[in-house]
Amino acid sequence: MESEVPIGRYVNNPNVSPPARYVRITAVAGYTGLSVRHLHDLTRSGTIPHIRVGRVIVYDLLAIDAWMAARAAEVGPRRAKAAKRTVPIDLHRAGKRAGTP
Repeated sequence: MESEVPIGRYVNNPNVSPPARYVRITAVAGYTGLSVRHLHDLTRSGTIPHIRVGRVIVYDLLAIDAWMAARAAEVGPRRAKAAKRTVPIDLHRAGKRAGTP
């Protein structure tokens, strides 16, 4: 999988470094919004793509993007069904039943 980062921009400007492709777990947590603990569990079970280099575990952000996209495609239809099942609440009527004016 090729990176879509325009390398020329970083080669010509020594003050700007290219974004990291391989990152540690805290960066993945910030990137995905998942907790570090949940990422540890996913890594331990082999669910999330990762690379072990000795004792260090790194994550390829391109592989993480592909993994997240695949998960979104898996979960998408179920969420749509759940959204159809929800019943909108009339807040004005709900307030009267609860005894508020």
